[in-house]
Amino acid sequence: MVKRYVGLVVLTLVLICVSLSASAEESGPNDAVVTAIQGSARVYTVGVAAGRALKKGDRVKKEQEIKVAEQSRIELRFSDGTVMRLSERSHVKMSELSFNKKTDDKNVKIDLSVGKLWANVKKLTTPKSSVEVKTSNAVAGVRGTVYRVNVEEDKSALVKVY
Repeated sequence: MVKRYVGLVVLTLVLICVSLSASAEESGPNDAVVTAIQGSARVYTVGVAAGRALKKGDRVKKEQEIKVAEQSRIELRFSDGTVMRLSERSHVKMSELSFNKKTDDKNVKIDLSVGKLWANVKKLTTPKSSVEVKTSNAVAGVRGTVYRVNVEEDKSALVKVY
């Protein structure tokens, strides 16, 4: 009886360790982390109709969409230190999120369909690196600066570089 109990405990611990290591691999350096949130925002995954509420510490992955609610804001931090903030009623899709620590290559592509995005992009160190914010009628690509992209309901876009 005791051997069976010990065997079950050991098996349970092994399964917990395996699941923790698998989840650590899933949330790697290619994710953006929610570092601040005021109000509410939801993240949507391709193929899943219902989104889930975001909270501080959550990770956002490639191909996921974020919708920020009325009177809300969210801040995302990328593994290289780049920071992006989204204001109320913003809707973005993370088209590309890749960081290679060995080569220092970084490729971030964000589709902003409506709303306001402020970004402080860390200086890109390799020619293959890029950070782009794409709207329906403009693409802002930077190599390291602070800027804002606003997209109104009529799809007009405004880019400000600070």
